[in-house]
Amino acid sequence: MIASAGNRNLFLSDIKELIPEGSSIEDSTLIANQFIDGWIRKSILLKEAASSLGPQIDIDKLVRDYRESLLIYNYEKKLVEEQLDTIVTKEQKEAFYNQNRETYKVVNPILKGSYIIIPSNFRGLTGFKRNWIRQNKDEIYDFATNNNLTASLNDSIWVTFESFKNQLPEDIFTDDQFRSENPIDKVNDGNQYFVKVEEFLDIGEIAPLDYIEDKVEKVILYNRKIKLLKNIKEQLYQKELQLNRIKINR
Repeated sequence: MIASAGNRNLFLSDIKELIPEGSSIEDSTLIANQFIDGWIRKSILLKEAASSLGPQIDIDKLVRDYRESLLIYNYEKKLVEEQLDTIVTKEQKEAFYNQNRETYKVVNPILKGSYIIIPSNFRGLTGFKRNWIRQNKDEIYDFATNNNLTASLNDSIWVTFESFKNQLPEDIFTDDQFRSENPIDKVNDGNQYFVKVEEFLDIGEIAPLDYIEDKVEKVILYNRKIKLLKNIKEQLYQKELQLNRIKINR
């Protein structure tokens, strides 16, 4: 025995495996002393906890319940990994979405839009304005990329109104201007800001499927998982019932 505390004993065999093979005497001593110190402190705390709680807590039941929960959790996880159909087709997403549209309402305003920032004295700005008003998207894209301008021109993706506004100077446009879905522009601190909102959805409106597609897929997979486990549990129950392995004494 190399240490004793809290009605527990620590033996050399308990720490031998902690010391890596080939360790120097100094390293071995350091590792052993650190472990012994931690063991003593833990032993004292365990004794105090047992004395304080006493019969108030049924440790054996807690351990048993925890063990059972771990077994069931890992078994269900194995079943899901092996048997759950994780392929969700576009048609399945659309069907689920159409049946549950009212569930998916916009919490924060979202929009599809584009913007481009151009120095006010930039050469070619006049020609760009004509393309902007006409929304000649190919010409707008080429102008932005060829001149390495700050821009976001992918107007087919939904983003939050807040994140879109954060790319622009504060209060440069009013909220009503964004909602109008008309091409807008304004000069501010030596730059001209061009904005075009394609679609705008406000709080309470139905969120489009392409904005919540990931959420829809997760719900479908969760529902499948619940159904799968419920069916397997019922099959196990019926099997044991048919084999007469269930006894109930009433």
